[in-house]
Amino acid sequence: MIAWLHSLPWAPITAASLVGTFVLMVWRGTLVPKATFDAVCRIQESRLADKSRESDDWRNAYLNSEKARSLTDQQLARMLELLQSTDLFIRSLPRSGDPD
Repeated sequence: MIAWLHSLPWAPITAASLVGTFVLMVWRGTLVPKATFDAVCRIQESRLADKSRESDDWRNAYLNSEKARSLTDQQLARMLELLQSTDLFIRSLPRSGDPD
């Protein structure tokens, strides 16, 4: 399985080439120091926490608006019922020009 490792030419690999490889990896961003990685993780966690709080705020605002809309619908239904009753009452009154 690792027999192919023995077939590689190890002689040309020097300390300078290893250091150069690591410097290149750091420069390209494929190898990141642990302190930098931890700092980025903390930043991402704080952003996620902020987004979670913001999401909760929007959810609460939506729920409050739905409660208000429901209350408005109930009030509108009551007003419509009263309006219909009032309309029926007014229509049942005799007109001023009607001879009864």
